[in-house]
Amino acid sequence: MQARKNCETAIFNSIECKIIVRDKIDLHSDALIEKPINAREKKMQQHVLLQKISQLRLHMNSLEENCLQDPNLICRGLSDAGHELKAIESMVENDDSQQESQEKVEGALQQSKDFLDKIINSISDPIFVKDRQHRYILVNAAERQLTGIDKQDIIGKTCFDIFPGEKAEAFWNEDEEVFETGKEKISEVLLEVANGLPHTFLTKKTLYSDERGNEYLVGIFRDITDLKKIENELKRNRDELETRVRERMVELEKANLALRDTRDYLDKIINSIGDPIFVKDRQHRLILVNDAACKLFRLPRDEIIGKTAYELFPSAEMADISWQKDEEVFLTGMENVNEETNTYAPGVTRTVLVRKALYTDNAGNKFLVGATTDITGSKKVEEALRESERRLMDIIDFLPDATFVIDKEGKVIAWNRAIEAMTGIKASDMIGKGDYEYALPFYGTRRPILIDLVLRSDKEIERRYERIEDGGRALTGEAYMPNMRGGAVYLVGSAAVLYDSAGNVFGAIESIRDITDRKIAEDQLRVAKEAAEAAARSKSEFLANMSHEIRTPLNAVLGLTGLLLSAELTDEQRDYVQTVQSSGNSLLSVINDILDYSKIEGGKMELERRPFDLRECIEVALNMVRANATEKGLQLNYFLDPRVPISIKGDVTRLRQVLVNLLSNAVKFTDAGSVEIRAELCPNKATEPSVEPEKAEEIHFSVRDSGIGIAEDKQDRLFQSFSQIDSSTTRKYGGTGLGLVICKRLVELMGGRIWVQSKPQMGSTFHFTIQAEAFVPRSEPAETAHDKVTPIRNVVRAERSSPLTILLAEDNAVNQKVAIQMLKRLGYSADVVANGLEVLQALRHKHYDVVLMDVQMPEMDGIQAAEEIRRQWPAGPRIIAITAYALEGDRERCLRSGMDEYISKPIQLEELKRVLDTC
Repeated sequence: MQARKNCETAIFNSIECKIIVRDKIDLHSDALIEKPINAREKKMQQHVLLQKISQLRLHMNSLEENCLQDPNLICRGLSDAGHELKAIESMVENDDSQQESQEKVEGALQQSKDFLDKIINSISDPIFVKDRQHRYILVNAAERQLTGIDKQDIIGKTCFDIFPGEKAEAFWNEDEEVFETGKEKISEVLLEVANGLPHTFLTKKTLYSDERGNEYLVGIFRDITDLKKIENELKRNRDELETRVRERMVELEKANLALRDTRDYLDKIINSIGDPIFVKDRQHRLILVNDAACKLFRLPRDEIIGKTAYELFPSAEMADISWQKDEEVFLTGMENVNEETNTYAPGVTRTVLVRKALYTDNAGNKFLVGATTDITGSKKVEEALRESERRLMDIIDFLPDATFVIDKEGKVIAWNRAIEAMTGIKASDMIGKGDYEYALPFYGTRRPILIDLVLRSDKEIERRYERIEDGGRALTGEAYMPNMRGGAVYLVGSAAVLYDSAGNVFGAIESIRDITDRKIAEDQLRVAKEAAEAAARSKSEFLANMSHEIRTPLNAVLGLTGLLLSAELTDEQRDYVQTVQSSGNSLLSVINDILDYSKIEGGKMELERRPFDLRECIEVALNMVRANATEKGLQLNYFLDPRVPISIKGDVTRLRQVLVNLLSNAVKFTDAGSVEIRAELCPNKATEPSVEPEKAEEIHFSVRDSGIGIAEDKQDRLFQSFSQIDSSTTRKYGGTGLGLVICKRLVELMGGRIWVQSKPQMGSTFHFTIQAEAFVPRSEPAETAHDKVTPIRNVVRAERSSPLTILLAEDNAVNQKVAIQMLKRLGYSADVVANGLEVLQALRHKHYDVVLMDVQMPEMDGIQAAEEIRRQWPAGPRIIAITAYALEGDRERCLRSGMDEYISKPIQLEELKRVLDTC
């Protein structure tokens, strides 16, 4: 097969010669057959024939030389043709017989022609020859594979008869270019062959001109479809290979850049490390050092690299030690850590921790990698810490409280003298002990104690202490120790966590104190306190009972005298009744003073903060003493500073009580002249203390009289409990000596102070101040349905057209009579019951608008009855408490039970009327 290919290649390269030979043979053959020949022409023809045969032989030799050596029939055929040509030449030269010579020549030429046809037709590439008119004059058998047309049907036709228009026009133009220029034309063309499949052909077209000047175009088609596929595959592989090479080159470039970056990065990292780092080769030479190492040696890097310890250390002894340690690492491969004190440069001596390790690369080369940590400072710190610990241990040892310290593993590291004395255990026997050894002297068993709780919380252990308090930084606990050395004791311990300079826990400390004496004192104090509280309760109960027992008959006395005074009496009778009433009021005043003083002393006095009219408060106080002042012919005056707010917030009852007390005293101790009250803003209020500096006003009150006056040396006794100026004054004017004391305490509760200015026989002026917030009523908002919602009970009262139905609950017959008469005087009637059970029974049978409820009653008291009423009749009657109890909290207790109002005995007719008017 390869020989054939070589043969075809040779024929393809010499196709011009084949066509010329064939053409010439044909031409001469025709001349010999058709024309008579004379001797001269014969000689000429013989010469030409010999010349052409010689040319044919040359071409045949060329074909044979271009083939492989005799591998197939084609090559043998060429050889046979050569022999035949020799015979023809010999015959032409020696044969005188024209006829015989002609026949032999014709036979030889026919054989050559047939042989050439076989050669041309045996070539697998399509071959063609065109004349100047582009007509096919010769094609080989392979042309049919290209066009699908037999060669005899192609001869004489042009490419337009064979190929499609565009392709035929392209072939025509190429052929014309060859005819015009005479230049060989080689090109590639894509054609659909006879089987309909596209094939790629390499075309070669050459111009041939014969001796007569005729031009012919010789062409050959070489099917290179497979070659193009291979070429394309090779090109694709080449492109892919080039792409992969480029990618690999890019990767290599990136890798190189990354390697350079990594090296730079590692250099930066190594140089950024504060500790000196170095690398040595197997000959102990330094091949790498960082900036810190250069700084340590006080040398530039190029003066360090390549040197050994003997060239760097000023001491051969230090170099020997370094060399030995390095060699040990090289030989054993074990990491070496060593603390050294070296001199690296003149005046540079450091204590360092040197770490050395072996590194072996892929080639088996060994290197020593080392890092040096300067611990000079930390060594100094350690020494200072040891000194500090020693001083701390000395301090702990001399603490008066029993103290010990444990580390975080629970081992004792300090045990001072005081705890030695408390437990009888020497420090030498306790230091270093763990496993709760320190608990044995206290509890007789190994167990966590207070010092352990600050390290690890344990609720079970906490419950074993009588008291534990967490103060944030310390834990304090008390415990009773019945089996301590020397007997049972009470101990209090304070434990805290200990931290090092880095803030890490390193242990805990506990100080223990014997508080047995304190506990005994506390027990005694508790007993005394309980006794005092019992006495106070007894006192309160006594005062409550006294108040109740006195107010109950006083209620009858004052109630009936009030009723009598409203009846028609003779002057003598009226005088008697007024005397009785005055005596009763005096007794009531004494009771009220005692109760108020008891409240103040017990710290139970609480002030209200409600808006009230200051002008009205002053006028009411004046009216309460007006009768006595008029009786003595005294003039009452008052002045209200326009700058003083009229409406203020405070306790109007207690302010009025102070004013009435001072006014009563002024009237009492003045026989002629006047009593004046003034209220004005303090001129120095900016410098005086204030309850609420931004809102409070300091108001200054003064009550001046023209009475007997007070000596200066006796004025300091005025505000002392149960104290009066002298006994003669007490006998003449009376009094308990509590009034001014109560005034002083009330004024102080109102944020002020009280004082007096007086001279004998020139009158007195009592001053006091209070802190009061000005009250500005809100403007009336627009009316809404919600604003006009009124409680149901109030609506019922507002629309009431019938008289009130009243139920009186009172167990005292005299007080029943007084209350009924007072109600009758006010135009009301009432049903009467004697206890709370009867109240409930009455409410089940009849509707009542108001229940006047005594608090202290048999079987069921007023508090219980009120609670039951509110449970059974939530929207039931209004309940008004009427009680002889007047202590602090009685009013609140009544209101909490569900009562609506509170009246203390003895009942005042005006107060009763006021309350009923609201029902």
